[in-house]
Amino acid sequence: MRRYTSDRVIVLVLGVAFIAGGLALVDWKTGYVLGTGTELKTASIADQVGASWWPWAEGAAGVLVVLLGLWWLLAHLPRRGPSSAALPGSTADGEFSIDLGSLGRVIDDEFGGHGAVEHVSVTFDRSGGRTVGTVSGRLASDAELATVIETAEEVATGLARVVPERTVHLQIQLGAPRKDRPVRSGRRATVRLQ
Repeated sequence: MRRYTSDRVIVLVLGVAFIAGGLALVDWKTGYVLGTGTELKTASIADQVGASWWPWAEGAAGVLVVLLGLWWLLAHLPRRGPSSAALPGSTADGEFSIDLGSLGRVIDDEFGGHGAVEHVSVTFDRSGGRTVGTVSGRLASDAELATVIETAEEVATGLARVVPERTVHLQIQLGAPRKDRPVRSGRRATVRLQ
């Protein structure tokens, strides 16, 4: 959430700067506000550009812009979730853990095997010191609610058997069945079972 807020502030500042620059150019041509006239004396600017330090300053500014661009791109890369979760019983001598990638594939196969849910994907994240698995998918057009609930309960029960003491919490988000005609609204109906 914090990243999106800073992105919006940066875009707002850049937008205001571009609008101010555009208005300054219009005013330079018309002369209503600043009254600079039709001639602009640039002798002092030409002297500065011709100075020996100018290429170094220009190069440093270019490097800074490239570094800022790389930082921006790296800040917006999708983050991968954790690859394992520690299980109770771990000691200083060793740690018991569960491979979340394998667990995700099993959950995916379990949901996809019943045919009631299509396009299943499982992601894991850490939230509040615990591992949360999110199962996302879309209900099949012929899916019955009883089958979907039964499948979700089977997966949750199986997870409780394999992973002790609720080490991994499961969240299920299922979208409404896709219609034959394209949906024009940007809204997505979801069913959440926790």
